[in-house]
Amino acid sequence: MAKKTRVMDPKEKALWVRGLLSGKYKQGTGALRTEDGKYCCLGVAQECIAGTKPPAHKAFLRSGRFGLSHDLQVALAEANDGGEDRVSFFKKAGFNTYPGRYGSKASFKTIANWIKKNL
Repeated sequence: MAKKTRVMDPKEKALWVRGLLSGKYKQGTGALRTEDGKYCCLGVAQECIAGTKPPAHKAFLRSGRFGLSHDLQVALAEANDGGEDRVSFFKKAGFNTYPGRYGSKASFKTIANWIKKNL
């Protein structure tokens, strides 16, 4: 499989990584932001880069938002939520590596480190 070009603005990437590592956001699953104020890693991107709270119960950003394809968003959500299919989702998005261990949730720190190295 040919390696896909990663297009993410370096400033936006830095804002996202900083937000994930800040300790400001409690990690949640199943939505960009839950009603009790927890965030998926993609919800942190929305708030840190765009400066707006993501809607509660929405699962994904618009495809291509911040340079993140829908396939990559699905893969990152799987890592955030502890999905067991993350390996196949990351491969579909064009990556041979993925954050965290198979079958367990990847922490925001683990996801941030993967983003720094891969996007």
